[in-house]
Amino acid sequence: MDDITLYLDELETIFREGELVEGVCGKALSLKFGEVAPSGINLIDNMVTGTVEFWFRPNDDFFDVSARTLLGNDDSRLHFFVNNGTLYFQKNHTNKHFFVSAPVNLKNDWNLIAGQWGDGEMSLWLNGEKVASSVHSLGYEASSRSKQYANLLVIGYKSKCCMEGPGLSQALTTSGAYDQLRISNTMRYSTARQ
Repeated sequence: MDDITLYLDELETIFREGELVEGVCGKALSLKFGEVAPSGINLIDNMVTGTVEFWFRPNDDFFDVSARTLLGNDDSRLHFFVNNGTLYFQKNHTNKHFFVSAPVNLKNDWNLIAGQWGDGEMSLWLNGEKVASSVHSLGYEASSRSKQYANLLVIGYKSKCCMEGPGLSQALTTSGAYDQLRISNTMRYSTARQ
């Protein structure tokens, strides 16, 4: 935690599914195909600039299907997924779909994945390297729906809702381990620091 971290989930507990494994820092949450875990993060704050970052280690069967979710929610305000070897970071506003994507090779070990927005750009980072960016001037807007946990970040499952922007129309599952999910109200990554 630091003064620019709005939300942090160290993923060291099990809600109903998954198992605890050795993580990047302490324990991590590992999910098998079909298992789902709500994070402890319900995004209720609007952010002009921001960074979403987490550690992910794919299970052996992660690449057995063409598309997998990593992190997101059904209202699809923020979503990370892999489709045919391409990593996506999607950020939606009402009836608007914004995403950046890049072909990547996820290591069979821990991968640090980050998406951020601000300073006129939306970008995707893998292990400290910028892999994609696009011009983007909108911040994060929390869902205005009246559901109490509309913006709860979920690990392991994403419904087919709101996926037409990146060209998908099916529900997605995951298979892998997660650690240190953090949301910050600033851009933590820059090419100047590399």
